[in-house]
Amino acid sequence: MFDVAVIGGGSTGTSIAYHLARRGYRTALVERRGIGAGMTALSTGVVRSFYSVPEVARMAAYSHSYFLRFAEEHGVDVFTRCGLIVVGRGPDADAIRANVEMLRGMGIGVRLLAPDEARALVPGLEVGEGEAAALEEGAGYADTTATARAFHESFLAHGGTHIADEAVALRRGEGGVEAALCRRGEVKARTYVVATNVWANRLLSQIGAELPIRVVREDIMVVDRGAWLVGTHPVVADLANNFYMRPEGDARSLVGSLDPGPRHVEDPDAFNPTASHWLESAPAYAEAIARRIPPLAHAGAAGGWSGLYDVTPDWQPIVDWVDANVLACVGLSGHGFKLAPALGLLAAELVEGGPRTFGNPFALDRLRRGAHRASRYSAKVVG
Repeated sequence: MFDVAVIGGGSTGTSIAYHLARRGYRTALVERRGIGAGMTALSTGVVRSFYSVPEVARMAAYSHSYFLRFAEEHGVDVFTRCGLIVVGRGPDADAIRANVEMLRGMGIGVRLLAPDEARALVPGLEVGEGEAAALEEGAGYADTTATARAFHESFLAHGGTHIADEAVALRRGEGGVEAALCRRGEVKARTYVVATNVWANRLLSQIGAELPIRVVREDIMVVDRGAWLVGTHPVVADLANNFYMRPEGDARSLVGSLDPGPRHVEDPDAFNPTASHWLESAPAYAEAIARRIPPLAHAGAAGGWSGLYDVTPDWQPIVDWVDANVLACVGLSGHGFKLAPALGLLAAELVEGGPRTFGNPFALDRLRRGAHRASRYSAKVVG
């Protein structure tokens, strides 16, 4: 009998398991696919504090600072600092200006950029009249799989138990769930944490706790920069043209959308992330990049892949009790990796008896009451 069984071994599940084990809980982590081998492996790993919802920004800033000191805690450096530029027009430009003021009031290092400053950081980047651009100098990206594996190694070092199996059902008893039924046996614990991302409702629906989550495809394209820039560049998030771009080595960048649109996926298990879905998005990505950074008009596509988001109605996670002894940390809506350290801390505090560090901006009741914590921006994944 374990104190807690965490189901799901991505960046969120491993962070939760680690935070629980280091607090002395006898913790099991149930994961069959491999640590960080699900949607975590398909994430581009952008890390930033630039969020427009104050409560979420505080959690993002905590996670950002955690990534900066990650090597001190886990013995491996996973974070690359490159900065982040956010650009928008119209209502998004107004939101950027308000967001900078809010974040500066919280002590987060952001500032507005003049067009020539933006061009100096990203050669050829155009910021037009009436648009706004902001810089978060300390932002960057992290190795997502290495992060999950480091959490997992630290979890094991604190006495955690990895059960290499798949939880296929939750069995209820008189006082709540009494066992997680796996393909090769069952796992019994006093408390269960479901951190299974796009597969969450597979388990939760069995105990009458299905959540308002839809699964959405996000396409990633690898761009060969050619002669435009050798080396690194800041992450660019362009709200006006619906793309973001982050460096990948000295000669390539990864490009994705800020609003994936209605690309619903019914069955995550039937989805092939290495299929050519990304080719559907490639023409739109190429046009968007050329509008914002004209020197990249002739950049070549060097490949791509697709991942899946588990999206809630307000594009914010759900972290809450859904049964007497079942805590859900799901519906991450594209924020999961960025917030993984904070989500691990929040879940551990909820298991201990209640949230302390951040409160809980992701309580399920907000959706039931229609009190959504939606982003200021047109693209809700920006947060």
